[in-house]
Amino acid sequence: IGVPKNLITSSKTAGMDECFEVREHARAAAGAQRVWLDHRDPLDFTKAYDTLLPLTKLEDQAGLIRYARCNLGELYLWNESYSNAYHMLSRCVEGAKIEAKVSRSSSGHDCPLDLWESPGERTLWEARHAGLLGRLLLRFNQPADALKALGEAEDALGQAVGDSSESEAKRLMADATQGFKGLVFRTMRRPNADAEPLLKRGLSLTKPLDEGDAESGGQGGLQGTRGVRWWERSDVREMFINHGDALARTGQPAKAIATYEAGARSGLFSDPYQRPVHEVSDPESGKVLASRAVWLDRGSGGSSGWEEVDQVVRTLEGEWEALRAEASNLLGSHILDGEGEASSQGRWWDVALTAVARGVGISKRPASHAGFFSANSMLLEPGSGPLSATWWSAKFGPRGLPDVWSQFFLFEHGLKDHANCLKAPKACALAERLGAANNTLGDAKFSLMAPGLEVTPHCGPTNGRLRVHLGLGVAPQDVDLMGLEVAEAGRERGGEQGGSVARTVLRWREGEALVFDDSFEHSVFHRGARPRLVFILDVLHPKLLDPPQGRAKSKARPPPKLPTIGAPVSVLRNNLEEYPELAARYGIKPQPTTLLGALRQSEILHASAVVLAGFLLLIVYWRWQLGPQVARFRGIMARRQRAAERNRAQTAHGPVQEPSASPKGRPKTGKVKKT
Repeated sequence: IGVPKNLITSSKTAGMDECFEVREHARAAAGAQRVWLDHRDPLDFTKAYDTLLPLTKLEDQAGLIRYARCNLGELYLWNESYSNAYHMLSRCVEGAKIEAKVSRSSSGHDCPLDLWESPGERTLWEARHAGLLGRLLLRFNQPADALKALGEAEDALGQAVGDSSESEAKRLMADATQGFKGLVFRTMRRPNADAEPLLKRGLSLTKPLDEGDAESGGQGGLQGTRGVRWWERSDVREMFINHGDALARTGQPAKAIATYEAGARSGLFSDPYQRPVHEVSDPESGKVLASRAVWLDRGSGGSSGWEEVDQVVRTLEGEWEALRAEASNLLGSHILDGEGEASSQGRWWDVALTAVARGVGISKRPASHAGFFSANSMLLEPGSGPLSATWWSAKFGPRGLPDVWSQFFLFEHGLKDHANCLKAPKACALAERLGAANNTLGDAKFSLMAPGLEVTPHCGPTNGRLRVHLGLGVAPQDVDLMGLEVAEAGRERGGEQGGSVARTVLRWREGEALVFDDSFEHSVFHRGARPRLVFILDVLHPKLLDPPQGRAKSKARPPPKLPTIGAPVSVLRNNLEEYPELAARYGIKPQPTTLLGALRQSEILHASAVVLAGFLLLIVYWRWQLGPQVARFRGIMARRQRAAERNRAQTAHGPVQEPSASPKGRPKTGKVKKT
């Protein structure tokens, strides 16, 4: 259905016939959008886009413009065009004011919106798009704005009234809003006790797998139809994962395991101990990829069972000395071997001067700190920290490493870090040769961890990859004092789950690699005395390779559908000039380039702030507390000094004669000593 041209050019002369045509066009656009949401066919997306876009160009039709923007924003979001989705959805949610302003200036020529069957249905539509904006802002790591959008969704739901079906939709939307607020609280690091009940509400969005119906659109285990649901399977998985983690961190591990088992019964997880947010299916069978927690442990001998994985391991182990040498150039050899600069680097003046020189860009020393980013500190166990903070500060403070657990990316989700590859060209070339540039599910990076750290049990984001660790900096005396523990349910793959859990501890050794599936629950502990440095490379699951091992390519098959597991934030922040469009898509903005911005991460700014704050507190204390007391004390001392001088004068010259009155009323003269 074509949009009437007179409505696009000037709607002030529009009659009811034209309004009828525009409303029918809007209904056709909404229908095309639902078809695409159900089938995700690129042709359906094009149809929906081509029918929605003209409605955004209408003049003096605020209601229709907003309707088109909201639906187009939802279309962009599910198509992972996040920048366009944010632009449309933000204007959609804020469109009430714009709609009122335009309608006042349009002299009442807006076409009436008869696009919903009831007022309650329209209110639910408003709430869904406010929730979509909150979901998007959460993915953009803007939790405060996400919380505001979710609050607007709650306000809209509070006004919704309708029949029983609309009441059920309202309940599901309210539960989803609370679940997403729980995710926001976790992102903002609010207390786990506050986030846990909100996340628990979000778990009600699932149902046991045998109750799934056709309306779920292939999303078995989720409640709500496409017209109601603004949450995806990965969102509800994330709610289960965060709810279990919040329970575990509040001292309720049994309830945490029960949460994961409930997720498995709903079909969200194939194993209570394998909990990826983004699940990948076997391209041949269509079922979840079969896997195991440990694929290769050199300490136990053997191989992974797949030649492709073994070949990667052999290549990395053959190049481990070159990788270690390049890492030593980045960090300084004294960090890995524990010798050299500790005494001089620990002096406060050297720390301050180095930080100032680095901040203003005049340091003669290579900026070996650049390119390192902090790992996720939320995964650290409470109270976990370096065994010797003084040693760590002396060693790493002047070098500017951002945290005691840092990562140096070469590739992140398949995106190349050009800035870091200039500093580590050999490691970058090796990672690219082993397929890191084509693996959108994994990373290639150096990982540095301080002694004394413990990482809480967690799962990786996807089951479509295997993670390879190659030991580069592992002190021999620390081998048995550090490790990586992985867990999986105590059962045979494909059989019934047992009540036990199988745990395996993997040990790092220099020059040796280990391979595991990080979508299984794993934790890290480091109780040694020296830093641990490993090279991490993610490889695709062997069944995602074409053709699979041991099978000829007898017939063509479609390439596996790989999910988008998140924004490559570290690489984008380090290479904004290389990827401006991609950075804009994920809402990543340039860092300040002023001197203050350059000094923001340096020690001298922190030290200066502490000194300045102490100086200001001293001034305030002097002015209103200490100053008046000192003034009173000085007054008392001055009076005492004058009294003492009078006493000394009396002792030396006798008493002072007071004048007395004469009989005639005149004072009697006499010699009076001046004191």
